[in-house]
Amino acid sequence: MPDFLLEIGCEEIPARMIAAASEELRTRVGALLSRERLAAGEVTAFDTPRRLAILASGIAVSQADITEQVNGPSVNVAYKDGQPTPAALAFAKKSGVDVAQLERVSTPKGEYLAAKVTKKGRSAAEILGEHLPKEIATIYWPKNMYWRKTNERFVRPVRWLVAMLDGEVIPLEFGGVRAGRVRVDTEFCLTAQSRFRMLGQRMWIRCGWPKS
Repeated sequence: MPDFLLEIGCEEIPARMIAAASEELRTRVGALLSRERLAAGEVTAFDTPRRLAILASGIAVSQADITEQVNGPSVNVAYKDGQPTPAALAFAKKSGVDVAQLERVSTPKGEYLAAKVTKKGRSAAEILGEHLPKEIATIYWPKNMYWRKTNERFVRPVRWLVAMLDGEVIPLEFGGVRAGRVRVDTEFCLTAQSRFRMLGQRMWIRCGWPKS
């Protein structure tokens, strides 16, 4: 199962705001993964004055397919003289099954038609690319900056994004910046783990927060 790395690089963040924002990003990403059935083994946060980063270890490549029972019209409405009515035919078409595959189920309100519908799981890359911009934008900051559009805000202007699912770049955009596997064209990493190790080594070598 792949690892997912998200790194948000920006102009220098006030020191008093970093810890809470870093924890909130970790919590939000973890909740998103759980909500979308991509739950990770562990979500680890890393921060400096110019970046917030998380590594979600061992997430699912895609959601598992789900088979659900969907109830339709009552049997009295669905059949007339033993033949399916337009209501039954429309329900079968909507459910993506043949009318002969419809089942009858008993409910407190009477007998109804039902269909078994399989919902195909979406890929992790697709889900993360769709939902992460909103999660990033919702992080609470005591003060925000608006530097591009009136509806885009962050504590400081975003300068780079790294979003990787192992070696795959996630199609993610925030604050007018597209995510990639590089940071300002100077640091190239092949996988999420290698990038996160680089961040961790820097923190250890400098014995504190690096300036960049």
